[in-house]
Amino acid sequence: MTDTTTITDTTQEVTEATQQAVKQVNQITQYLQDSIPGLITFGLEVLAALVAFFIGRLVIKWIRKIVRRSFERSEADKGVEQFVDSLLKYGLYGILIFCLISSLGFDTTSVAALLASSGVAIGLALQGSLSNFAGGVLILLLKPFVVGDYIIEDTNGKEGTVKEIQIFYTKLSTIDNKTIVIPNGMLTNNSITNATAKELEQFKSVCNQLLSRTYIVRTIYQPGKGRVDNPDYLFLSRHYEAVQEYLSLLDWDLRRDELNGYFYVLNTDEANRCNLNKKETAILLALRLIYEENMERLGLEQDAVCTVRDVLEKVVTDYPVFPAKPNMEEVKRAFTVLENHSVIQRLEGKFNQGSCRIARLPTILSAVSSEKLNLVVSVLKKEETDEEAEEDLADQLALFQKGAD
Repeated sequence: MTDTTTITDTTQEVTEATQQAVKQVNQITQYLQDSIPGLITFGLEVLAALVAFFIGRLVIKWIRKIVRRSFERSEADKGVEQFVDSLLKYGLYGILIFCLISSLGFDTTSVAALLASSGVAIGLALQGSLSNFAGGVLILLLKPFVVGDYIIEDTNGKEGTVKEIQIFYTKLSTIDNKTIVIPNGMLTNNSITNATAKELEQFKSVCNQLLSRTYIVRTIYQPGKGRVDNPDYLFLSRHYEAVQEYLSLLDWDLRRDELNGYFYVLNTDEANRCNLNKKETAILLALRLIYEENMERLGLEQDAVCTVRDVLEKVVTDYPVFPAKPNMEEVKRAFTVLENHSVIQRLEGKFNQGSCRIARLPTILSAVSSEKLNLVVSVLKKEETDEEAEEDLADQLALFQKGAD
């Protein structure tokens, strides 16, 4: 009896489970029958949206291409072109996505309201991005740099040539062909050095120095440091051909003395020469002879330095152009002329003081060449110089080019 009851219960449970399974299958079947038309419709809408998206991408690319060509024809700034292209790209893709959402049956009014209500939260979350966007706009308006400039971000020490100025970021290309991506907000909030603009200013400065002072020497003297490299000489070494070509347009010839370490200019028409008087010539000659006497030891920086008193002692002793007690204002004027043409460099003191220390620069070898040295000495040692000899002396020592006024 017990076994019969157990079998009956088991059979009943199996029957109930089977009926439940059949019921669920019927429900799923009915759901699918009811939903298939909607799913097919939604699938077709999604497919249409995907087709529209790919067509939209092609249209966006076509529009961007037309805009870029317009910028190229107008020769607009490259940075402006890149920024507008980036802005156009994000804007058009935003419009495309909004249209696709609308085509899928979503209520665009609700979407717009949702975007508006979440604008504050998005703004707070994207403070950095908004700052970068504003930075990009400022860069394009103020133009602290343009595409092609070499810039240095001083705070973090990042540097390179500006490759692209995008809506949020600026790309730099380093000298080792790496790409650095810097947020625009960082570039506008931190100090930057535009090395390209700096080089342009140095180009102007170097040209002005050559036209006004004739020479630019390899090393100069600095108080407490002694002899140091002259940055203007290094700049000329790097851009020799460009400066030479520019000066040739003004009828000036740029030349280089690599052995003695200086650049100098000559007027191609032999005009603009500065004649020295006898007292200036005597001081120049004394400096030249002192330089020659110590030439073998000029590798030591102290050997290139002397005092005004040292020069005057030689002038008064060897040449009858100064009295035993020279007029120090005349001495000052003579030394000033020589300093203005980069033959000497004043280190400390004033030229009307005997203790004034001066550095004799290697340009003095060009100012008084070996060929002219003996002639100038012979003329200066005469007690009375005749008019013809005086003119010859002036012609021999008309060495310096006057700069453009």
